[in-house]
Amino acid sequence: MARVKLLEQENLPDDMRWLFDRLKGDGGSVGDIWKVHAHNTNILRGSMILGTAILQRSKLDPKLRELAIVRTGFLTGADYEYYAHIRAARRVGVSDAELEAVPQGASASVFSETQKAVLAYTDALTASPPKVDDGLFQRVRSHLSEAETVELSFTVGYYNMLGRVMVALNVEPEPGSRP
Repeated sequence: MARVKLLEQENLPDDMRWLFDRLKGDGGSVGDIWKVHAHNTNILRGSMILGTAILQRSKLDPKLRELAIVRTGFLTGADYEYYAHIRAARRVGVSDAELEAVPQGASASVFSETQKAVLAYTDALTASPPKVDDGLFQRVRSHLSEAETVELSFTVGYYNMLGRVMVALNVEPEPGSRP
């Protein structure tokens, strides 16, 4: 059970309720992660903007993005993010074999050289403290453009933040999200 109240739309100030309308989209529901963010509507709005940029306005291949997010969720112990993004990864074409190999990371033979570089970079950015040496950075750059490398860095950083918050506040995976 979450350590903080999961706020509903009616808990938001009147002038901020539109944020939940935006999050509902066609699905009609708001995820618990956003109900936690709602304790501060400025954080909610800012996180929505950055999350939208990462998930919908990025040049980074969606399969690479989702592998990085799932790996970040796994490494941070953030089951909420891990399971939510397994579903997202499947939607963009990440195979079951690749998803099953995420816990092994870059050493798994199922991954391409580009995927291995992205996963190793994800591991380096998720380490405490993060440490990306020049060799690893050049390895990533040999597969990704400069813009894609920046987007990957923001993606892993953003999901590290979300994952660590979800762990600290004990936000559990959405019902039905675990396989």
